[in-house]
Amino acid sequence: MNYQEISNIIKESLNLKTSPVSVKLFEKENDAEEIFEKTNKTIHCQAIITASKGKSFLWNHS
Repeated sequence: MNYQEISNIIKESLNLKTSPVSVKLFEKENDAEEIFEKTNKTIHCQAIITASKGKSFLWNHS
């Protein structure tokens, strides 16, 4: 089962209008920077909405 299938099951089971959002924690910021695009141009709620639409990024909230 892939992430899209799991997302669809969660959406259908909970009757959600948008996809669930996940968070991956890294021990070192450099490890995350190798994988995700870095952004600090968005506030928390915008970051969640963007993630619910399938966008992956490294969010720097400071």
